[in-house]
Amino acid sequence: MSELVFPVGHYVGERHPEGVQVVRVGVEHRPLTADEFGVWVLAHGAPEDGAVWTTDDLLRLAEETELADAGRHVEELTAKGLLALVPAEGGPEAVAFVEKYRLAPLLVGLGNTEDDPDDYALGFPLLDEPVAVVPVGSYELWQWGHVAPSMWHTCEVRAKVAADLNEPSGSEEVLAGLLADLRPLLVNSCAYLDLASR
Repeated sequence: MSELVFPVGHYVGERHPEGVQVVRVGVEHRPLTADEFGVWVLAHGAPEDGAVWTTDDLLRLAEETELADAGRHVEELTAKGLLALVPAEGGPEAVAFVEKYRLAPLLVGLGNTEDDPDDYALGFPLLDEPVAVVPVGSYELWQWGHVAPSMWHTCEVRAKVAADLNEPSGSEEVLAGLLADLRPLLVNSCAYLDLASR
């Protein structure tokens, strides 16, 4: 399997007269061409329940949408710090990823329902439909992830809570769970990845 791919940064819109798309990472605005922006958008994933999203998936969808030179753009965006590639099997590179980034929430929490207490809605108040409905793990990450200076700190808290509940899990399982909970937030633009605070 190819590597998991995650977009980094907060989209802040198109700029004229330059005609570029701008993504903010930390305090820097980074301009993207239309094709680079297309690849960055595809890196968010596709709305499929429980699906991982890899570079192979991104390149397949780029080909289907006739987005030229997607492989080259993946490499360039990774070098620019706008994409993060993470081994699907975890390991030191996955730990380095969660140490380097933190999660910043977007949208508003709309809560759960009596009929479906394990899923939570995110969106905008007073609209008829939520933007996304996510599982409890994703909702907890969305709700509390920005309090931690990095996603690694979130992993540590998750491991401690599991141990306190006599449900010990190793760091690999906790990390895999966090990465799985992250995807629904990114694919639905409920949150974005930014640099860890120091």
